[in-house]
Amino acid sequence: MRYPIVKPETEEKKPGQVDPSFPKEKPVKVSVADILKLESANETMAKAMQSRVALQIAGPLVMEGEHTLLFADTNLGKSIFATQIALAAASGNNCLPDLVNETGPKKVLYLDFELGPQQWGKRYANRDGKTLVESFQWPDNFTRAEIDPQNLPTGNLGKFVLRAIEERIASEGFEFVVVDNLTWLSDDTENGDAAGALMKRFWMLVRELGIAMVTIAHTPKVPSHEPISLNHLAGSKRLSNFADAVFALGRDWRNPDSQVYLKQLKERAAGAKEFGSDNVMVMERTKPGNFLGFEQRHFADEDEICEKPSVEEKRE
Repeated sequence: MRYPIVKPETEEKKPGQVDPSFPKEKPVKVSVADILKLESANETMAKAMQSRVALQIAGPLVMEGEHTLLFADTNLGKSIFATQIALAAASGNNCLPDLVNETGPKKVLYLDFELGPQQWGKRYANRDGKTLVESFQWPDNFTRAEIDPQNLPTGNLGKFVLRAIEERIASEGFEFVVVDNLTWLSDDTENGDAAGALMKRFWMLVRELGIAMVTIAHTPKVPSHEPISLNHLAGSKRLSNFADAVFALGRDWRNPDSQVYLKQLKERAAGAKEFGSDNVMVMERTKPGNFLGFEQRHFADEDEICEKPSVEEKRE
């Protein structure tokens, strides 16, 4: 009696699926030492000589290829000034007379975790009674992003938003990014570990994608009439360690209602400090038309700006 020859059943291979009969590749072992890439100092110099020197985007405050940190006390205009810098990056124009832009227009992403459309609109339009009119015309390469609450998954929101930021920057080709502000991504920015991990990721992202980034941070209450230092920055050491440059806005105590001053606290590619404690830039918040921003006024010694008025001055 003959028995039919039965062929062994084979599972149909789906498109893109690896044939299970193929031998599996052995995982490639990578030495931990390979994490460090070694080269001679002369090789490093040769690479540097072939690359273009980093140019200024907003004077020495913001440079190409760097992660910059801006901090200030509440209600001093951090977001207003960061928006002004972002506009300079998008337009290719100077931010202020002494904050020149050496680059051409860049594709800008402004991540706004502070303001809604109405709040934003009031800053960059005129009002006719209860209606906003004559809005400021932004460059087409200036993109603003808000959190979409309907698409927020449950879990660690900060991590999801951070991942969304990374994917958007890479997929859309943004060249200049503002994160406003750090607190939204991490409620615990005063904790060194939490703040450091977040800033480290931004620092790496700048280098991986070759972009420039400005991150805004809050400060605890700065004592009245006290010069600004990195110690006023919440989680100061970890935050500043992963920033290439740091600058701050302080209150001009001679004109506390309308003027602030700008001070550099850390710089790398910019070279020598231009706006140190002996030469801070005094700016005035103005809205002559449909754009709320800062105008450059003069330079001053920080000690004079922070000096408490004498009894005679108070009487006057």
